[in-house]
Amino acid sequence: MSVADNFNNIKSTTDHSNKSNPLNYLYSAFKQSFTIITVKNRTTYGIEKIIKRLKIKKSCGYDEITTRILKISIPFIASIVTYIFNRMLTTGTFQDRLIFSEIKPIYQKGQKTLFEYYRPVSLLPVFSKNFEKFINTRFCYHLT
Repeated sequence: MSVADNFNNIKSTTDHSNKSNPLNYLYSAFKQSFTIITVKNRTTYGIEKIIKRLKIKKSCGYDEITTRILKISIPFIASIVTYIFNRMLTTGTFQDRLIFSEIKPIYQKGQKTLFEYYRPVSLLPVFSKNFEKFINTRFCYHLT
């Protein structure tokens, strides 16, 4: 007899009247519904606040935009970035170009000629990092 046969012979203590439809089981298992996640649009002030909190670093993604460049240009592009981020949030999309990253080896210690003394670092575009912070603040607000 196989392990799968043993599982088939076990009698369940709960009543799953409709095993073929998992949604019916979930509806019966969770009597209280979850609150609907409503995420309010962010203002340009909120986006500027997120960007101003970023640490200035020399590293950049494939787009070659550093946090320094973004901080300098934010008065001119804040409304555009806000619109794009809010639109991505309401449509539930994440732009494919924001996922691309450059992977660079960073030396740790030991012999510089040996591969094992390097660790990979993934450099994402600065807009990707900002969108993650944007989402994080919206969901933390919702959870509280």
